[in-house]
Formats: sequence, C-alpha cells, structure tokens
Amino acid sequence: MRLLLLILLLLSGYAEAGRVIDPTEVMPGGESNVAFSEFTLYFELRTGVSVSNVPIQFANLKPGMSGMCISWGSGERKIMVDRFVWTKLFNYEQKMQLIWHELGHCRLGIEHSDKVGADGCPTSLMHSLAISRKCTEKWNKKYYSRFLTGEGE
Repeated sequence: MRLLLLILLLLSGYAEAGRVIDPTEVMPGGESNVAFSEFTLYFELRTGVSVSNVPIQFANLKPGMSGMCISWGSGERKIMVDRFVWTKLFNYEQKMQLIWHELGHCRLGIEHSDKVGADGCPTSLMHSLAISRKCTEKWNKKYYSRFLTGEGE
C-alpha cells in the first residue's frame, strides 16, 4: 500500500510536468501569460523599465530550474517559467523574486551573483538558486532595495 501511494504521489507531480522544453526549440514572440501581470507591473513601476517586449510564458523546465531568460541574435528575449514550481512550490514573495530575477537578466543585463551573508542567505535577488522561504522572510525588502541600487550585486 505504501509503495502504491508513493508511486501515485510521484506520478501526480511528473504527469503534470509533461515534456521538458528544449530552449533551442523556443520561438521568439508571443504574449505574456496574465498570471505574471501583477509582477511585471510592479517591476515597471519600481524600475521605470518597460517589459512589454519580453513575453513571459509557462513551460516545463528541467528539474531544478525555476525560470530562464532566452535571447536571440535579433535582440528579442523571452522568459520561461516552470509551471510546476510556480503553481505548487513558490509562495507569492518567491514568485515576485523569480520574475524580478529573470527580468534582471532579460531586461537589465544583470548576471548572477552568488554571494551569501554570514547567515547563509543570498545577498541578492540575482543568486543562481531560488531563495528559501526563511531567507525571504528575513531579507525580502532588502533584496529589492539592493536590486534597485546595485548594492550586493
């Protein structure tokens, strides 16, 4: 019985995931999913940078990936967000961090910064790994002020 429950649990997560996308197969253009509107609006208001030319869409990404910025030689860019991570794992604050992180890459050209503080928490929204709920609760406001000023990048 335990084995059957474990198998059903695993299948429920993976069946929803579907085929993992190959970034080389993604085409430029398209419309942003409305699920991201609130997050992009807040980014535009705080940074003064328009993101209307960077569509954000759901995809099934490789395990361990929350989102990715894809760019083409033409200068076009697109953000892909893992549907399972977005709907099942991330809370509101982590969703905001993910969108800002990917827009930091796609719209502002910011690279990863993997610095961590004495408490083990990342010092920047641009850390290459998702920020834990514990660190988010402790540092969330500081992450945005650092993002906007370049401090900690």
